[in-house]
Amino acid sequence: MAQEFAITEGVLNKYTGKGGEIIIPEGVTSIRGNAFENIEAIDQIVLPKSVVSIERYAFNRCEHIERVVITGNPKIADRAFAYSGVGEYLVVDSTKYISEDGVVFNKKKTKLILFPAHKDIAEYRIPEGVTSVAPYVLNGDNIYVFIVYLPRSLQKIPKNAFSLDGNDRPDEDFDRYKKYVQWEWEPDLGDRVCWLDGHVAFYNPELINELGRGIYLGGPIEDIPGKNKRSVAYEFLYALQVGIKEVEDFKTSYFEYIKKNENRYITVGNEFFFNLMLQEKLISSKAASDLINHPYVKATPEKMAAVLNYKKMISKETEVSGLALSADDTEMKRRIKMEKRKEEIKNKRGIKGISFVATGDMENFGWRDEYTGEKNRSDLQKYIEEKGGFLRSAVSSKTDYVICNDPNINTTKMRRAKELGVTVISEEEFMEMARQSESN
Repeated sequence: MAQEFAITEGVLNKYTGKGGEIIIPEGVTSIRGNAFENIEAIDQIVLPKSVVSIERYAFNRCEHIERVVITGNPKIADRAFAYSGVGEYLVVDSTKYISEDGVVFNKKKTKLILFPAHKDIAEYRIPEGVTSVAPYVLNGDNIYVFIVYLPRSLQKIPKNAFSLDGNDRPDEDFDRYKKYVQWEWEPDLGDRVCWLDGHVAFYNPELINELGRGIYLGGPIEDIPGKNKRSVAYEFLYALQVGIKEVEDFKTSYFEYIKKNENRYITVGNEFFFNLMLQEKLISSKAASDLINHPYVKATPEKMAAVLNYKKMISKETEVSGLALSADDTEMKRRIKMEKRKEEIKNKRGIKGISFVATGDMENFGWRDEYTGEKNRSDLQKYIEEKGGFLRSAVSSKTDYVICNDPNINTTKMRRAKELGVTVISEEEFMEMARQSESN
């Protein structure tokens, strides 16, 4: 009804109706901030083609908006639908925007413009090809989304683009999302509480500077700057909990880091984290002794039994090739890790997650710079990375294979490989491994 709209010279200043289906009159050119505010239930809002601008907070704290129909090409300000429970967006008759599954993109689908805060989906993958997102696109209002996957094509994100706060998630949906819940023990309450905040998964390690934390899917923890390693390792544990397969190829790297920094990650309240750290032997004997005195472990018989059995197991000397291995024997521990890794990848198909170093001349890859005489293997690096592997510049205990066509060559890399016991393969053997990736 026309009397529900306060309009001055085409500017909609205030809506005074009670919700339901709202059709904004044709002729309105602009919607002011707070024009729609604190309206509890809106079935549908239809924006006419005459609207050319929607100001920030135009739809502010409208608890439930089933659908917003955007007609034409209005300029949509950041936070135009702030704190409003939009179920879906639908774009019609526009040369500027498109909508897909209730989400709004620019016409070329290279920018994510609007995401409905009440879209009932636990995980959302931003489509590959999107290179930018609008500020505040998923920030604070999204009550269902637990994990947002950023595409490889996204190279930069604006400040405050992603902040998934789960405090307002409805209790009745709790059982549907159990696997995403993180349990922690609250000593003051003598009970456990759960944290339901969302997570961002990403491939480009440089994005960590904008994100601060997140689930890194692109490689080992060594790719992440030192100041962010702590939070990314914690997110890795969460990724294992919810079953994100893409992180499993990098477990060795993360487990090694977590073991070195065990006190940051030992948690008794989260069943998954606790059991994983015992299963993967990420807790030292000293830390296990400390756990025995933890109030929650003392109060939980099955936890106490698990810690006692673990402590008993790791206190025994480990026999390796007839030699007794002490807890302080760094060299022997390094060898054990390498042998364990060799066993893990022995029957692996393809080269995803495998670390290579190349030395000497190759038939299919590399060339020499005619001016400097230096070898360039950028084509090999690209080939390996496209199949999910890694090409490193130096041999270390974390190197899985050294590619070399001449086993007698006397290069620094080859000498180091022999020192450490790294497996050396020919270029032909490498190509056969890589081809297995294509046949999967």
